[in-house]
Amino acid sequence: MMRWTWARMGRRGAITGAVALLAVLIGGPAAAAGYVERFQPDDDTPESALHGVMPVGQDGSWNAHMEGGFYLLENRSDPTAVRYYFVLPGESTWASPGDIFRVEVGGMLIGGEYHSGAGLLFGFDPDTRSYYAFVLQDGLSYALYRRDAGGLRMLASSTHDAIRRSGRNRLEVRLSGSSAQLIINKTEVATLSEMSLAGDGVGLLALGAGRFEFDNFELPHATAPGGSQSRLPADSRAPAPPRSH
Repeated sequence: MMRWTWARMGRRGAITGAVALLAVLIGGPAAAAGYVERFQPDDDTPESALHGVMPVGQDGSWNAHMEGGFYLLENRSDPTAVRYYFVLPGESTWASPGDIFRVEVGGMLIGGEYHSGAGLLFGFDPDTRSYYAFVLQDGLSYALYRRDAGGLRMLASSTHDAIRRSGRNRLEVRLSGSSAQLIINKTEVATLSEMSLAGDGVGLLALGAGRFEFDNFELPHATAPGGSQSRLPADSRAPAPPRSH
């Protein structure tokens, strides 16, 4: 069983329940190096973004662009869709993604009958397609999702005063063994324990209808390359869960 410890909540803290690339790996083999994806504005080639797994253009209900120094992903037609991008340890990526993951997210998270959110994907297993996702959701709250053999489900959600109502919010996950801290704009909002992290793939995720902006994806403790392979982006095989009423 996974356990939650909630940080001090804001006034609405009741619990209710994803251009030139600057990608930097510095240092010798097995050295702590760090990785940064800036989505800079003078390179619109899909092979640049996040080791080539974040293409631009239309793909089903999703339309992606790199513009103004960020990655823009739009879905105007399918509120049940989930889109994620992941990278595995490999000889052209990193030996390990480390224990800290960050990204800035913004845009128009529409919500409605189905949730709309964007944020971090982590613990991804390419064989089972299982993962966790920490997202800013509906512009008003955050949520933790888990995908496993039972499909995609929201484990918990809450509001917090750390969430900015306009502009972008920085999401951060800090792992320690089977525990994780969830952080928004440098404020811890929840701590999880007894998590089951099946894999070591990390990346980005968007769910539902909306306009999703991603910028400054960071793995500050990623180590220099040496290992297996990266994979192409994929749609989740489970639809986004409907909003609870």
